[in-house]
Amino acid sequence: MVSVNKILIINVILVVVALILHVVGFATPGWIGNSVAHSGLWQSCYKSTCGNIKITNHKFRAVRAMECLALICYIVAAVLGVLAILKLGLRKKANKLMGLLVLVGFVFAIIGVIIYGVTYKNNLYYSFGLTIVAFIIAFVAGLLALWNDRHYTEITT
Repeated sequence: MVSVNKILIINVILVVVALILHVVGFATPGWIGNSVAHSGLWQSCYKSTCGNIKITNHKFRAVRAMECLALICYIVAAVLGVLAILKLGLRKKANKLMGLLVLVGFVFAIIGVIIYGVTYKNNLYYSFGLTIVAFIIAFVAGLLALWNDRHYTEITT
């Protein structure tokens, strides 16, 4: 039996961590806020009462779309990473595709964060920060996957 490359395992862990952080940042109402009110991509809260956000402008729609596309890329990349670990025949292709998808997700996420950050400059909150940490980790994971693909012909140890 051929063992799995340690860099591949580290890479899949990075992708999963980026995915988890992105999901938390994506889903929680903390992209902008203060001690009394805060708002995310989907909900706005005042004190302890939350409600859904009605989309009012194109920039906000663009942010939602970019973050949704990033999430889809991260999910598919995580699945491909698990397949790369489990299936030897798919390892090389799955690793490369995982790296490319994570980098595409990074681009979508950074575009969404830039649009949001430029639009709402003040009081950026924890969910916004989690999304930034997620795309930094995703960027590292994408580069590592492509480096691993280039330097390990068989992606085995």
